[in-house]
Amino acid sequence: MTVESTRHYYRDYAQYQSHGSVEQLNESIRAHLFEHKASLTKSAVAIFKLLGRYSCVFPGVSWLKCATIGKYADKSDKTVRTALKALEDCGMIKRIATQRKQGGRGHYVYIITRKELPEEITGRPIAEKPHDSTDKKAVELKETLKNTVDKKDVRNAHNLDESFTPSHIHNAFTKACKPFFGAYRIYRLWGTVKAAYAKSALEIPLEHVMDTVIQAFKESVFAFKVGRVKGELGGYFYGALRGMLAVIRRKEVAETRRAYDWLAQG
Repeated sequence: MTVESTRHYYRDYAQYQSHGSVEQLNESIRAHLFEHKASLTKSAVAIFKLLGRYSCVFPGVSWLKCATIGKYADKSDKTVRTALKALEDCGMIKRIATQRKQGGRGHYVYIITRKELPEEITGRPIAEKPHDSTDKKAVELKETLKNTVDKKDVRNAHNLDESFTPSHIHNAFTKACKPFFGAYRIYRLWGTVKAAYAKSALEIPLEHVMDTVIQAFKESVFAFKVGRVKGELGGYFYGALRGMLAVIRRKEVAETRRAYDWLAQG
């Protein structure tokens, strides 16, 4: 391959770059897995991570062929294609077909889409880039004022005991959390509960699945205590709860279908 052809080769892929840096790419990978891991197969998760490792030249872009993915992941061609379809359906990747110079369609380029972890999980607001120098100065001034006003009170907010927990948080959840966390952490974990419930699309109210929520929390704490949680407890808890709520949702759907069948027979 000549130097000129190599330049054209890489230029074709550079146009699809979806992230500004590898660090930003890694954040998107974590965010996608945080939201979708519970609903994906182990093969799909492994293949998504593989794509991430081979998307660093132009952050977010991988041009591995299906056969190569199968070889590296030790998966069959059918498994690879099924996994890629699932990842695309979840919005985690985009697939773009390339064109051969001789004509006809070539292999796919896989683009990992940009995603940020929700604030209720990270505990930090999503940063917004200022649009011009004036906005930038305003943001810097705001941050300076924020950092100089009553820092002691801000720090102490994280040390409040469970008696300061906001009243909108379910009492049973507060009771389950208080042996381990104070008010601020309980508040953040409740945000995780609401995020998981919203994703589940359950028809029954959140209050009716509190036993499941608390069970997921207890199992997450246990996993954290025995060293099975590699990342943050909040992320593991979210995944565990999503999985449990998905089971309840499947039962809801099955019961609805049975009701329709009964009406049809009547």
